Amino acid sequence: MTANRDEDAHPDADRIDFTRQGPPQLAFGHGPHYCPDAPLSRMEADVLLGTLLRRLPRLRLAHPAHQVRWQPGTIFRGPEELAVTW
Repeated sequence: MTANRDEDAHPDADRIDFTRQGPPQLAFGHGPHYCPDAPLSRMEADVLLGTLLRRLPRLRLAHPAHQVRWQPGTIFRGPEELAVTW
């Protein structure tokens, strides 16, 4: 079974739902559980963000950076939401 695709833990796991509640994401893991495809995923994200910024050069945060709420975490950290405008 693939990470985060367990229908018992994540109903309708094949559907992208950014508001889904439930067990935390496994993401890339760390130590012996580190995902071997993590470098490829990071490269894909780099290409995606570079392309997005080239196509939408006026893309900006919709609110001041100090108002962005961050998810707590000791290993992984990210914004709860990231509103943008262009």
